[in-house]
Amino acid sequence: MEFTYQGLVRYAYGFANPNHAAALITILLPFLWALRVYLKRMFFKSAVFCLECVLYLGLVLTYSRTGFFVVLISAAFFWGGKYFFVDKIKREHIKLKSFLSKRVLGIVAVLFIIAAVAISFKAADRYFSWLASPEKSITNRFAIWKGATQIIADNPQGVGLERSGFLFTLLYCPPENDITCRTMINSFLTFAVEQGLWMSLLLLSFLFTATFLGLVSFVDTQETKTRRVFILGLLSAIFAGGLSGIMSTCFDLNIANELLNLPQSTELNIYMQSVRKRHTWHIFYFAVNAVIFSD
Repeated sequence: MEFTYQGLVRYAYGFANPNHAAALITILLPFLWALRVYLKRMFFKSAVFCLECVLYLGLVLTYSRTGFFVVLISAAFFWGGKYFFVDKIKREHIKLKSFLSKRVLGIVAVLFIIAAVAISFKAADRYFSWLASPEKSITNRFAIWKGATQIIADNPQGVGLERSGFLFTLLYCPPENDITCRTMINSFLTFAVEQGLWMSLLLLSFLFTATFLGLVSFVDTQETKTRRVFILGLLSAIFAGGLSGIMSTCFDLNIANELLNLPQSTELNIYMQSVRKRHTWHIFYFAVNAVIFSD
């Protein structure tokens, strides 16, 4: 299935949905930010920055509104955490000229690059037009999310894999809305509806535990600066993945069913889905082990 916006193809890079690709990019970028901070030689920093620009371009070509805003928010989370908690920069100690030249101008340059690419590929209109004139793809989400809570209340044990959208469309869609959906447009609500409330609470407890352990290490001032920066990158990746999951359905569970039931699915999509899931779980696994086995 090919996704388009005003006649322009939304690139999915092997996934069945471009939002899946956008979610992966938002998770990868914080690790590159941390790597760029860690590297000392300008040549290697520049090489990492060039790789970042490739990912920014790839993100723009997905035309994913969720991915665009998640990157902005996670960037503020990462760089704000670095400057004010790792570097311990206090406002009264900031020399305006130095701060503008080294930090703000660098951020502005990145935003300018993203904006220029977005305008060139006519993605900026998709990112911001909904603010003035909300589309149904935006407003319908609130009705779907409300319906999801009703389904969970009626079926706390879960309704079964890939049945959430069908059940909502058939029984829980408000009469005034004509909504047909495959999922709950929210990865966590979709998981809760399909797998049940208790499985959802188990998943959330694992995610919150990984985040908590990462935060404990990050706020430990005895940790080295390098280690804290990489922990911050890890936390930013978890934050980006979680925010992507809240704002869209970007983590589908059943890969095999896609191949069996959806003719448009390809072996490449199945492989990409499995790679992303495997590495996403590796991120959370590393978050726990990095703290447990730390010196």
